[in-house]
Amino acid sequence: MKTIAGARDLDAVQCRSWKGITKAFDSFPRPKLDFDENGEIRERLWIFRGHASSDRLLKPSLERVSDRKSASWAALELMFLAEFQARAPQYVDRRDLPPTTERLAWLALMQHYGVPTRLLDFTYSPYVALYFALRNFRQASASAKANYVNVLAINAQALMERASSRSREADQKEIERKSKIAGGQAVGKVPVSMDPDSFATDRDEVRWRSESSAKLISAALDPEPSQDYLLDKSTAPVP
Repeated sequence: MKTIAGARDLDAVQCRSWKGITKAFDSFPRPKLDFDENGEIRERLWIFRGHASSDRLLKPSLERVSDRKSASWAALELMFLAEFQARAPQYVDRRDLPPTTERLAWLALMQHYGVPTRLLDFTYSPYVALYFALRNFRQASASAKANYVNVLAINAQALMERASSRSREADQKEIERKSKIAGGQAVGKVPVSMDPDSFATDRDEVRWRSESSAKLISAALDPEPSQDYLLDKSTAPVP
């Protein structure tokens, strides 16, 4: 077995026994909610994905399909999404379908039914990831002739921080663009209230982080023109 912590070019641990596997898996910290150096709430967690072979690694199925066609993956996604939304009511109760505007929910449903999407399935458990790697090993090994499986471990908090940084850059570019249109006047600034009753509590902070994460993902899935580069597969993914 081969357990990889991080990406292909980062730390790799090769395990030749079940004891070695459990030792490697148990070395990862469990999900934890704490505070950073600025006193803001931070969620520390790792996510895991199992692979039967190392030939595809972290490449979504939609990208693999687009590599074989003359269309971009973004164009293919719109085509697949429109067709899936049109046909889904024939097979799924309409009451169980998400609103048309919730693209992430539709992509997740498409992923569940095997439609190529830009999504990759991860789990909080390295053992679940290992199960899927081993379950698919026989089929993959017949073509790739691999003699080990991979379990990829990724720091989800680091991904989220990178994605948030990308989003702030895009927001700043949008403010600058609107400022130019408005003749140089400041546009998009939010006034700060000094009313003591407006100060956020820890509960408000948790809710804000949850809502802001959802908004960040929505912006990356269905962006404004200034945020198009968030869709570029070379930029940071969002967990």
